Amino acid sequence: PVGLALVGLGTVGRGVATLLGNQPDIDIRHVVVKNPDKSRNGSPAMAALPRLTTDIQPLLADEQVKIVVEVIGGLDTAYTVV
Repeated sequence: PVGLALVGLGTVGRGVATLLGNQPDIDIRHVVVKNPDKSRNGSPAMAALPRLTTDIQPLLADEQVKIVVEVIGGLDTAYTVV
């Protein structure tokens, strides 16, 4: 499977996670969010995600991540990530 990291898990991020998380050839390895304590609806796709974190460093160090999907809200955090 292709290693993928998701930055942002709002409305768009949850949709992306649901679509890509159901693909057998995609491995969502990291999910970076602004607030890991924020309530997110517990769909099966959300339950299958790795632990949410605010630390982007493990994502950057993971050589198995080949694709990063940035869907985080706002400009400052998104600019920093990209």
